[in-house]
Amino acid sequence: MNELIINLGYVIYGEDFKVLRDCHVTIDSDGIISEVGYGFLGGYNTINMYGDVAIPRFVNSHVHVADYSFLDQGVNLSLEELVEEPNGLKYKLLSRLSPEMFKKRTTSLLKELLKQGTYAICDFREGGLKWCSNAYEIKQRFREVKYLIYGMPISRDPNELSKELRLLRGYVNGVAISTPTYDSVEFLKVLGKEVRSLGLKLMTHI
Repeated sequence: MNELIINLGYVIYGEDFKVLRDCHVTIDSDGIISEVGYGFLGGYNTINMYGDVAIPRFVNSHVHVADYSFLDQGVNLSLEELVEEPNGLKYKLLSRLSPEMFKKRTTSLLKELLKQGTYAICDFREGGLKWCSNAYEIKQRFREVKYLIYGMPISRDPNELSKELRLLRGYVNGVAISTPTYDSVEFLKVLGKEVRSLGLKLMTHI
């Protein structure tokens, strides 16, 4: 394929999201953007989109993909009743969710996010090894969206935690916890030490 030129009304450009007006984007034969510049260009392989805007793709750094398996549940509940570990409605529904339905709904979600322009997501993956391994299967099959899995360990016992994290390591990009205020300082110290020893990142809600 020859290079492709797209003429645009606006481009949101760079890390500072600078707004460029009346400009063009050139895409090389490998599908890589080789140039963003002012002015319109002509040529055989040109698309004119003078009234449109090109923006960087989205990164959603905090999602819970399993939530999309039971949308609109518990709309009248408080936040604690809905999502608090381990007895919130969310965790009861997750315990009844089949791996097949989880994979089906999550794949549908990834396809929808791709259509919306999402480049990557970071999934706070509840359910320990079972659901992290299922998420990893989806990640291996659906590569159009960069799917980062941050496993949420179940164990709160330091000895069991170490074993669980070593099992999770083969399926996750990092480890996540709901909030640091739910756990003791001693547990958090052990968790941080174990996660660092495995070369993983640790994330939490703030």
